[in-house]
Amino acid sequence: MRTTVTLVDTLHEGLRRRAFDEHRSFSDVLNATLERGLHAGTPTVQRTFGVFAGKIRIVDDFDDELPEVIAALDEPMNP
Repeated sequence: MRTTVTLVDTLHEGLRRRAFDEHRSFSDVLNATLERGLHAGTPTVQRTFGVFAGKIRIVDDFDDELPEVIAALDEPMNP
């Protein structure tokens, strides 16, 4: 993609010199430099969720049926 950008003189000179020293095009050096800079700011820290601290208590009351449940089961269903 072609685009026009305005570079600070010292930045332009540094990129031009690197391109000359490495026998590469100015565009190639500019793209590689931008790519490295773009990925350098990418966070590499993995986020973790908080840790649960405490007790889990399971109450065994599944054998007791609530009167509302029993009443609902006894009602006839209308289509």
